[in-house]
Amino acid sequence: MEKLTGYSIEELEQIDPWSIIDVSYRDQMKQRAESRLKGEKTINRYESILLTKKGDSLFLDISACVIDFMGSKAILATCFDITKRKQAENKLKSSESKYKSLINTIGEGVLHVDNDEIIEFVSNRFCKITGYSSSELIGHKASDILLNKGAAEHELMNGVLKQRKMGISSTMELPILCKNGEIKWVLNSGTPIYNSHREVIGSVGILADISEIRETRASLALEKKTALSYQSRLLSAQLSPHFIFNSLNSIQYYVLKNNPGTTVAFVSEFSQLMRDVLTNSVNDKISLEREIRFLKSYLDIESKRMPEKLSYSIHVATDIDTEDFYIPPMLLQPYLENAIIHGVSNCQNNGHISIQFSTKGNYMVCQIIDNGPGRDATTVSSDNANGKKHQSMSTSIIDTRLSVLNGLNGQRYKVDIKDRIEKKIIKGTCVYLWIPQD
Repeated sequence: MEKLTGYSIEELEQIDPWSIIDVSYRDQMKQRAESRLKGEKTINRYESILLTKKGDSLFLDISACVIDFMGSKAILATCFDITKRKQAENKLKSSESKYKSLINTIGEGVLHVDNDEIIEFVSNRFCKITGYSSSELIGHKASDILLNKGAAEHELMNGVLKQRKMGISSTMELPILCKNGEIKWVLNSGTPIYNSHREVIGSVGILADISEIRETRASLALEKKTALSYQSRLLSAQLSPHFIFNSLNSIQYYVLKNNPGTTVAFVSEFSQLMRDVLTNSVNDKISLEREIRFLKSYLDIESKRMPEKLSYSIHVATDIDTEDFYIPPMLLQPYLENAIIHGVSNCQNNGHISIQFSTKGNYMVCQIIDNGPGRDATTVSSDNANGKKHQSMSTSIIDTRLSVLNGLNGQRYKVDIKDRIEKKIIKGTCVYLWIPQD
């Protein structure tokens, strides 16, 4: 006691022992001592504050028991100085208090869980987001309260917790179930919590309510999709008069070259083709079966106009259901038109166009192959007087349309045009059109 108090033995024998006990503990310790001397049950171990000779305060861990001392009952107390420990605890409590105070002032919700996902702490903002009080959350398993029963989110969270125990942080958008049954979307950024031995003892999640952001995002996406859909239809509609104009030229040529009887049948077929064009153009997509019927009608008319130069074939892979696969209307016709004008029309005879449909990964691939002179030869023939390259109106429109379609569904329509080469000799042109499957 000399070392603890700073008093000598002689001084301690002369002073009242209770005078060196902090006043806030003094009465309580007196009552315990009196009860113990009377044989009453009382606490054997407790904490107190000792006042030193210099006026300092020491925190003590005291263990007391009754002994027989020189024929009388006395109390033997063993005292341990725990001042440094108490100072550290108080500092920690102060830090925790400041931390919680700080946490409760930020705009995001904060959630602490242990390794078993038991909630240890929630911020005021988190309670406001979920509608629960802290007492309704602390001590409970987070996923049992905040996730839908049997939902896929449970499996996701189990995977996240395994990663967290491995020290891996993550950020994700997650739907949580509020007290009133409402589903809110939150952006959850989670990170592991370590102890002094670098062992993971839990995790902390910072959650921001993004429900309104997601609604706005969905609304904007819908508006953008609607706008792009109208733009795609408009571009399809722009192809229609261009197609009709070129077809009228074909009729004029046919009328001049053939007798009235065959001309009437030709015009009747052409009229049906025009109805198909106008009907298809108002749709975002049509079935591949419908598109193939249209292409056959178009090629039949063109082959009658140039019977010695144009034949065609269409092949569809067996794994493609033409009734179930949908594509944008008027997507393939401009490439066929180019194959006719710049390809087979430049052949002396036996011009042929092959159309092949196959699948590759998530795409249907359409190949349009002609046996014309190839791209370089047709490019030279289409140069104008100033030497500038000419791009057909339909090709320009279809390029713009592919860009619009890619923006519409976040998909990737792709086109690749190559010369078909056999033994280093150009034997025509091949168009590869990659159409994403929904």
